Amino acid sequence: MFRPFKEQGNKAAYIQKRENAKREERESQQHRESLGAINRIADELVATKQQEQRDDDKRALREKLTIFLLFATVFAAGMGDVFFYGQMQEMQRAYEPIRDSAEAAKTAADAATTQSKIASRQVENSEKAVIQAQRAWVGPIDAKIIGAVELEKPIKVVISIRNTGRQPAKNFRWIPEHFVAVGENDSAIDQRVDTSLKFCMGTPVTTSGQVIFPSTGFGSGADYPIEFSKDEVDEGVIARDKFLVAQGCIAYESFGVARHSAFCYFFRNKTTAPEHLTICGSGSDAD
Repeated sequence: MFRPFKEQGNKAAYIQKRENAKREERESQQHRESLGAINRIADELVATKQQEQRDDDKRALREKLTIFLLFATVFAAGMGDVFFYGQMQEMQRAYEPIRDSAEAAKTAADAATTQSKIASRQVENSEKAVIQAQRAWVGPIDAKIIGAVELEKPIKVVISIRNTGRQPAKNFRWIPEHFVAVGENDSAIDQRVDTSLKFCMGTPVTTSGQVIFPSTGFGSGADYPIEFSKDEVDEGVIARDKFLVAQGCIAYESFGVARHSAFCYFFRNKTTAPEHLTICGSGSDAD
């Protein structure tokens, strides 16, 4: 009568046992999974360690290779320097005779150049000396007044021009000028005379000018007039308060070069001889 309860107790024990078995199986499975995870972590640690070891080996190899290449480069550079130094020594020994020859040639060339310059200057000086000796020299030799000096009558000054050189003066050009001055120490007079002189030295020759041949003496040449009008010959000129200034420019060509002669004469009544006017203190020059 009590068997059903016993069977139920056995059944409950069976169920309990089965549940315990399942639990143990789960725990075993969890244990196996934990061991697997631990093993995987261990394997990964081992793999990581091995990879790090391989990286360290490679790094060490690269460092050793770099050091080797550095020493090889230094050695090669040193050998190159030794070779280059030897080559330089050989080149220097070979260059010294060439350098000495070049310096000797340069010294000879400099000496030749100096001699050439000296010879050129000598030739130039000789040419200048020949030209100076043979060229035309045209200029005034005297100035005089034709006729008497009278109030309100024109005065004619004659400038005697001569070529005292050895060559004809070509393309002769005559540029006369005159004015009446007051006072001997007037700076305006000096300025006017100097201005005319500077103008003369830059005056070009004319391509259709006449030829002045060399003079054989003072008895040959040409005379050129400078005239003062009657209005310029006033009481101041007669009374010696004023004086007459006759100046001008002569331009001509000699040996293909333009030459010039500037002149200046003055007349003061009863002081200057009419037949030989006085040369001004300035305003005369020639090139």
